[in-house]
Amino acid sequence: MTIGTATPGVENYGRGILLVATAGLLWSSGGLLYRLVETASDWQIVAWRTFFMGISAGVYVAWRYRRDAWGAIRRIGWWGVAGAVGLAVANSAFIFSLSLTYVANALLILAASPFIAAVLAWLLLRERVRRATVLAMALVIAGVAVMESGGFHSGRVFGDLLALLAVTGFALFSVCVRAGRHGDMMPTVAVGGLFSVVVASTMVVIAGDSLLIGVRDFEIAFLMGFAQVFVGMTLYIFGARHVPAAELALLSLTEVVMGPLWVWLALNEIQVAHTFYGGALVLVAVVINALTGMRRRHPLPQV
Repeated sequence: MTIGTATPGVENYGRGILLVATAGLLWSSGGLLYRLVETASDWQIVAWRTFFMGISAGVYVAWRYRRDAWGAIRRIGWWGVAGAVGLAVANSAFIFSLSLTYVANALLILAASPFIAAVLAWLLLRERVRRATVLAMALVIAGVAVMESGGFHSGRVFGDLLALLAVTGFALFSVCVRAGRHGDMMPTVAVGGLFSVVVASTMVVIAGDSLLIGVRDFEIAFLMGFAQVFVGMTLYIFGARHVPAAELALLSLTEVVMGPLWVWLALNEIQVAHTFYGGALVLVAVVINALTGMRRRHPLPQV
């Protein structure tokens, strides 16, 4: 009797699932942290948030590569540059969407990310989408429909459109990170942070504001840039080495489920019943996708 044992492929895929799902959990704190900002403007928050994200990634790259840090940045290639642009767009558009719509609306729209990522991955990488992943996407649609059954706020359409732009930028980032998975794509985060800081700082100056913000807002921006974005992005990038692009965005939907819940618990912003039931469907989708992916990579034991 031969009992199958876990293969490196299965272990890596399982590790990838854990890393990406944890990244989504960290990202889910973004809406709550934004709501806790006191006086800083959106462009000020974007500037400081992405500064801490970019500088953290830059320190990591400098620590890992030392004298070859510039070489590591150059090696990300055009995929890395495109991913950095997508990340910069996602960071800026997401913050502004939070100022124009409800946290629940902005995060629920993130459920479109797997669809956009799947299309981009098929067009750019020729990655096939598994049937189980398609089923999981259908469950995501159902979950979002349940969440939105509590009432869609049509007066927040522009904010919702900005959230959709953020989703598209993140989907592009996911595909580019997947394309460069055989190298270190962490420099992409540093470059994306640089792009965002330059744009946001320029907009702050144009608006006639100062980059100086209050101590509390500074601390919140640090938490958003380092703990929420950088640490989450680090886990996401390492997980992306073992998980297809379409599944990456699907697994990170833990952000969609938990984000509105944090805001409801702290600020009572949403109706938790609809979010709870719809979020449960999204979590079921994530679990189905993960388990079927592990099963495909790990055949049943042979007797």
